[in-house]
Amino acid sequence: MHEQRVTGGTGFPETVEVGTLAHAPTGLRLPAKVPTAAGGLLLAIGAGCDDLAVALMEHAALSLAEHLPLGLLNILVVDYSVHNRFKVLSSLRTQGLYRIAYKDAEARALLDELMDAARERHHHLLNDRCPTLTDYNRAHPDYAQPYTLVLLNLDDYLKRAERHDRTREGHLRDFLSAHFAAGIYLIAYGQDLGSVDWAEALLKVTMQAAPSAPDAPPTATILLAETGSDLAGLRTIIAGYGLVHACQASDSARERAAALIARHAETDTAEADAVCVTVGITPDGREAIDFALGRRSGCYHALIVGAAGSGKTTLLNNLILGIGEQYGADQIRLYLMDYKAGVEFNAFAEHPNCEQIYLDNTDTGAAERLLENFAQEIARRGERFRDQGVNDIDAYNQRQSADLLPRLILIIDEVQRLFAGPGAYRFNALLKDITRRGRAFGLHIILATQTLMGADLDRELLTQINLRIAFRLTSEADAERVLAFGNHTPLKLPNYHFVYNPHAGDRTKNIQVRGTPPRSIAEVIAKINADRPESPRIKPAIIASQGGGQSGSETGVPAPVATAAPEWLARATDQDRQAEQDQQRRLLAQARKREASGQADPLRDQGAAT
Repeated sequence: MHEQRVTGGTGFPETVEVGTLAHAPTGLRLPAKVPTAAGGLLLAIGAGCDDLAVALMEHAALSLAEHLPLGLLNILVVDYSVHNRFKVLSSLRTQGLYRIAYKDAEARALLDELMDAARERHHHLLNDRCPTLTDYNRAHPDYAQPYTLVLLNLDDYLKRAERHDRTREGHLRDFLSAHFAAGIYLIAYGQDLGSVDWAEALLKVTMQAAPSAPDAPPTATILLAETGSDLAGLRTIIAGYGLVHACQASDSARERAAALIARHAETDTAEADAVCVTVGITPDGREAIDFALGRRSGCYHALIVGAAGSGKTTLLNNLILGIGEQYGADQIRLYLMDYKAGVEFNAFAEHPNCEQIYLDNTDTGAAERLLENFAQEIARRGERFRDQGVNDIDAYNQRQSADLLPRLILIIDEVQRLFAGPGAYRFNALLKDITRRGRAFGLHIILATQTLMGADLDRELLTQINLRIAFRLTSEADAERVLAFGNHTPLKLPNYHFVYNPHAGDRTKNIQVRGTPPRSIAEVIAKINADRPESPRIKPAIIASQGGGQSGSETGVPAPVATAAPEWLARATDQDRQAEQDQQRRLLAQARKREASGQADPLRDQGAAT
């Protein structure tokens, strides 16, 4: 089995291995590497050397995949061949590591996606402190963006396209001028590259696949060429010592690909997600799609956006129900906050995982206080972790199995309300802090809204939310704010269909999903409570503003704050807790006054109407 050479770092390697240099008299073999700062390779394929060229490219791709952590390298191929040229690499398709475009329209669309991604990164991630994606990923390892290796058949893309486009060469030149800094490495190959010699100036390293001698088998050796000075010394050494540049046999490549697949499976098993709830299926009905937060998915917070009637609320409801069905209150506790009509989450008043439910669409201060409490909870948990000598909630719970810390999930619906006023800066600051630090401490944020238009949402906050879910949207600008530049798929979605994207909106990572139909909230919660022992069940605190609100009971009497909450919960400061109790007393007095006078409760009636 080929030895795995994973470094664990998030930076792109400084060299890429393209085979070995063999010294026949001594049997010595050394790795043959070329500098990646050159931007890529231009591979000229001689007559009868197709297999050799494929072996070199697959070797290079596998070397990069072995060097980088799983999921941090995507392999994209543009090749119109009827036969599968890259048989070894294509075995990585089921792991989501390989993608091919074998039609001209697909190829142009794929390169357009990459160009859009390059623009997005140049404008929003890269700067004088982080001039390349490698610099950015090293500075932000927790939010590292994936690299892309492109294997591009120039004979197909420039010469044998179904519809020749004279602008295509200029488009490719523009792409090559911006690709490497944005995390895209290119191996361009073809049999007659004389008409595209301009590519040498941009890729700087050229290799030529050819027999070393007229009678030598074409799969044995390769000649190395160069257009700059980077490889001049290497050519001198090769010539002086009679070294032969060879690629490993395809059997070895298959073993290496199998090892990558096995490592992928081991990672999936070892790094389970903290939250995993099925929320839909692929449009063909063949595969279930899970909403996932945790180690395996690499997502710890989520943004959900969809126009009115598109299915966003149904997804939120099904997600909340699914958490109750699959996790106890000792594992996950929910905080629900609604800024739409103030009553949507009232249906979950008996949910045994809900800690607090906010039924107010006017008091934005409630969100600020709760976020401050979450920040305080991070500090409290940090003290516990230091006492136990651990770094995250999983390690703590393994060591303290008798005193588990549950994960806390805050769901805010119609969150754009918080970012549309003068308090937007404060909310951005609080959310950036919690999303950045909360992952290790078991605190997760799910933001939902109908639109982000008019919302002053900080770009840095968005970079910390990898999971993006978009239902039908009505404008390209809104789609690009939710997902990424050029990702307009939500404009074409029918209701109850959505894009699930766990890669910060990268257009090449869209997963289209048909959402799970609406469920009866009351019936599901009744079953959850019937199946769950009394001990891990909690009663949510119903919190409303002083100006009006209602509880989960039919009489309008506010539900009591849970009295058996554990010490760690950080419900609020003493002052906040007293204010909430005073608020509950006022609401109770108002409800009794209305009942005595026969007046209707307008908020309760509004909830019944909806």
